[in-house]
Amino acid sequence: MTEGAFDLGEGAKLTVTETVGHASHNLSFQESFNSGVFPGDSAGTYFPEFGVVVPTTPPPFYLDAALASLDKLINLNPTALYFSHFGKANDAIQRLKDYKLQLQLWADIAEEGVKANWSLEQVRDQIIAQDKAMSLVADFAKSHRIYQKRFWKTV
Repeated sequence: MTEGAFDLGEGAKLTVTETVGHASHNLSFQESFNSGVFPGDSAGTYFPEFGVVVPTTPPPFYLDAALASLDKLINLNPTALYFSHFGKANDAIQRLKDYKLQLQLWADIAEEGVKANWSLEQVRDQIIAQDKAMSLVADFAKSHRIYQKRFWKTV
């Protein structure tokens, strides 16, 4: 089953929505009491200490499918997002819309970099310069023992 609902009893329901793009198997779950959504990694990684989301784009990443999945989540009209990494965020619809713009920005920068024959480091530096979320977390990620490999290793 890729989409449907589970009756959890006592008026509780969990609705399942297929949200591929980040991964071909990603599912998101909406709970019925507060209309919050558990997006898995389809809505990025939330850094609550900075109030920003950073894209999760491991290969293979399918931009068009990811954007369509975000539209599905927006259409659920969620009140909150319960991120797998790292917590709850309010203003769910705006966060999802912002994430769509962020993914498109990254794609545009990558395309520009390919056309201009930029190195991976140059693409990364342009993403940090142009993406407000990345500029906020860059120093933190650079000094963090786990994130430094994710954000700063280019090969």
